[in-house]
Amino acid sequence: MLDALVLSGGELEYRRFRRLDGSIKRKALIPILGTPMVEWVVRALRSCPRIQRIAVVGHESLNSAALKDAGAQLVREVGDITSNLGAGLKALDGGRRILILSGDLPLITRESVDDLIDHAPDADFVFPFVERRHIRRFCPKRRWMYLKTRDGTITACSAALCNREVVLDRWRWVENVLNSRRNVVRLATMFGLGFGIWFLLGRLSLADAEARVSSVLRLRSRGYSTAFPELALDVDKQSDIPLVEDHLRQRKTAF
Repeated sequence: MLDALVLSGGELEYRRFRRLDGSIKRKALIPILGTPMVEWVVRALRSCPRIQRIAVVGHESLNSAALKDAGAQLVREVGDITSNLGAGLKALDGGRRILILSGDLPLITRESVDDLIDHAPDADFVFPFVERRHIRRFCPKRRWMYLKTRDGTITACSAALCNREVVLDRWRWVENVLNSRRNVVRLATMFGLGFGIWFLLGRLSLADAEARVSSVLRLRSRGYSTAFPELALDVDKQSDIPLVEDHLRQRKTAF
């Protein structure tokens, strides 16, 4: 059994969603087939029998009747993604294993979440990823950000599994990594110049990455190759909305 933490903080970036109704102020409230995006995420999580508590970090406007009916606790956002992650982990006091997800994953299903929970390696921090072949099968027309490794070409998921206490004990390091996640030079400085060069050249193996992250953060870090692109397809721009709506409609007609 474990708890789930949904990160849904921050205002809507209008430059990415120029055709949305101006009354929508939060990304988590973008309507997907008429339902706020964050509610799709919480609904999928609640369908998973192994998930106990669900905490949603975000603005108070997210605290809808649907979230309350699903038993989700709203934790008020306190700043950037790093601060919100800390607030969410602290709110789930007493929990050991936490599933962390972004609030813009409306296509996640019980099957995709159960697969991650049931088959991910036993570690303090697990970062799931999807191989390009699964992405091409699932959503061939969308543009994706890929990482070339010695083991293949992959894309990262917007989800992770972590040991709550271990992560909080190493919070300064975790905070530094999150704040540097979009700056390759800073990351290279933190994990070593050689690590950064091999990363940029696409010659880094997954085992190398696991070992280096584990060593620097002093925890057990492992990757997990999932066959479910739903864990990676975050609604990042306007064109993603009709794409995920089409997938959801296809699911309905399949039953």
